[in-house]
Parts: sequence; C-alpha cells; structure tokens
Amino acid sequence: MRVLTWNMHKGRDARRRPVALEQIAEALAATEADVLLLQEVFHGAAHGHEGQSHALADRLGMHAAYVPNARYARGHHGNAILAREAFPLVSHRDLSTNRIERRGLLHVHVVVPGARPLNVLNTHLGLNGLQRRRQVHLIAEFVASHLPADDPWLFGGDFNDWSSRLDGYIQRRLHATNLLAEQRWRARCTYPVGSPWMPLDRLYVRDVLACDARVLGGPPWTGLSDHLPIVARLQWPIAAPRA
Repeated sequence: MRVLTWNMHKGRDARRRPVALEQIAEALAATEADVLLLQEVFHGAAHGHEGQSHALADRLGMHAAYVPNARYARGHHGNAILAREAFPLVSHRDLSTNRIERRGLLHVHVVVPGARPLNVLNTHLGLNGLQRRRQVHLIAEFVASHLPADDPWLFGGDFNDWSSRLDGYIQRRLHATNLLAEQRWRARCTYPVGSPWMPLDRLYVRDVLACDARVLGGPPWTGLSDHLPIVARLQWPIAAPRA
C-alpha cells in the first residue's frame, strides 16, 4: 500500500494564489497512493460550493472522511482522509487547547482485502510548543483507549514542529517509528516549498513495515501548496494476528 500526507493549504500555492482542483487531483493520482492524509482541506459555505475532500475523492475514485476544525464566515477547513477501500469506522478527537486555534485528530479504520484492517490517524498540530506536547498527550490517550494494542496503525500530518523537538516524545509516547528519522535533515524538510528547511510534516507507523519513504520535491508540488508531501510504501502486519 502506498500512502501520502500533505498540507494542501486550502488549494492555494505558496503565494496564496488559487490552484485548480484538477491540477491537485492530477498530481495526487500520479503518486498512485492508496491512502491520502490531507490537512487544511477547505469547504466553502456558499450554496453549491464543492468541498475539496469530496471533490478530490470523486476525481480520484476514492472514499473520503472529513471533519472541520476551523470555521469562519466563508466556510471551514480541517483534516481529510481519502482511501481506495471503504472504511467502516470514522472517529474524531478534538485537540483544541484554546478557543481560537481549533485542532483535531481524524481516525479511520481502513479495510484492506487480504490483510488486517489498518488504523489511519491524521492531524494538524498547533503553533505553540507546549500546545503541541499537550496535543500529543491527548492523541496517545485516544490511541490507548480506541486502538487495540496489537493493531497496525499509521499516524501522519502537519506537526508544526520545525525543530523536531517533539519527534522523540512522539516516538516514545506512542511507541511509533518516524519513517524519515534515518534520513538527513534536508531530506526530511517539507516547508517552505521554495527552499525547504523545516520538517513540519511526518509519517509515523506502529506494527507496520515501511519502505521508500521520501519527500516529493520539485514540480508540480512546488506550485500546488506551501508544503511538500511525503509518500511511503507500507506492508503489514509484522506482528502476529490476534487469536
């Protein structure tokens, strides 16, 4: 299975110019990803406005789950998970630590033919370091209470952790592996697209074997958002199935 995480910046490039959804769908289709973890997905409030999560799902022939985090007069944006296979379970955890900056965790249970279901978690953490640490604590509580201990899972998104100070805490607290941890610093950086020097976006796994994890740079991605995506190929389970 191929997975991708990407902050799509509400469908705007690094200069905040609108990008045609067809261009975004074409770029995503070219990755041949089976599961997409998308952040800053925009849904307009205007009558007849096509929400980006559903519009992309239609164009890519995928199923979509979307939960808004931030709401404002012209619409709302949040996290979305798209997958080729249907997911019978969708849940959401509010991670907001104040009334202004709204954050959340989206969880789906992806059913894969011939394999055990895969839990997929998608998030976009806050801008403050203490806030982000509290949010990881809330995510760890959610995992402990909602996911069986030996279930395989994937956790990704935009962590806003530019210095990677939170990375070790995430790996210890969630017993997870950062798929880009062994790569050099610049190879892990996803922001800003013009000259990336911050590893804001991550993919973590538990009880999953991963290979070919990398940041996708250059065209067309440098013209589609202010973040670059990460893509990886996964295999599982590596742990024995439950009796």
